[in-house]
Amino acid sequence: AVKIYLNCRRGLAIDKLWFKQISGKPLVGTLPHGYYNDISWGADYYTGHFVAESPGQFKITDLNSVEPKIDVRESFIEVKGRILTPSGYVIKSICIYNNLPMINIEYKFEWDRFQPSSLRLGHITLLPESFDRLTLFYRTSNGGYMPDTFFLNSEKSSPNIHHSAACSFLVSASHAVGITDGIIDIGDADHYIRVNVDKQSAALIGMIVYSKVDDVWFYRLILSAMEMDDTSMQSLYETVGAGLCACPCEGTHKGVPLQFHHSLCPPGYGRYRDHKTGINRQWKFEQKFCFSITGSKGTYNS
Repeated sequence: AVKIYLNCRRGLAIDKLWFKQISGKPLVGTLPHGYYNDISWGADYYTGHFVAESPGQFKITDLNSVEPKIDVRESFIEVKGRILTPSGYVIKSICIYNNLPMINIEYKFEWDRFQPSSLRLGHITLLPESFDRLTLFYRTSNGGYMPDTFFLNSEKSSPNIHHSAACSFLVSASHAVGITDGIIDIGDADHYIRVNVDKQSAALIGMIVYSKVDDVWFYRLILSAMEMDDTSMQSLYETVGAGLCACPCEGTHKGVPLQFHHSLCPPGYGRYRDHKTGINRQWKFEQKFCFSITGSKGTYNS
């Protein structure tokens, strides 16, 4: 039911993904450098990777070489890799099901150095050759009982949608969609990709990026686990649902004074003194994110 090419030199990024029961063409994958003639779009656009960014810091991704372990089971095949990043290890697991048009992607972060920033994962890039531009849409719930459908090429729609664009140097995003029921669909009138987010492990939100480029288009869904604004470095803050936290440079939390020792050197970063016990502690970021990608055939009302 599923055919997939994974790039082991780029952290098991998805080169191409087919759902054979839905379409004979790959629906999502990687758009290589040079795909667009416009030089401003001269980059590799991967699928299935993560990007973490902090002001004044290098971007962190999982687009590194990895030696995967393959586990063949009765109903699915699991491909797993342990990827080293500047903040620690990330364990990435992709399950490909035998009899279902579905794959499951799981990230487990084991970081002992992490600064408040934006953390975006689950980049899903649609391949333009497999979809009809005139009927492109996305559908999700934003708090209501029924999902909302947004057509990307209607008279009222904007020619460019960039939810992930930063508002300023300290505000990392401008828009998002709630995915309050854990489901978002992206595609056209004939077939679409359904992404199911495990809201119990992390309350991810969605970001749509769509733009007309040359004679084709670019369309991507991003799942965000964390964003930042100008208050992120000033207070002890927890991202709702995603289980992320950070300690301030100086100050108190619930009456307990805290000190967070900043350092650009990896050994010192992420350590703080618990004044209640007098113990120096190493702050760690351990979080699991899980979502699935399913191919579906149908209409807007499916």
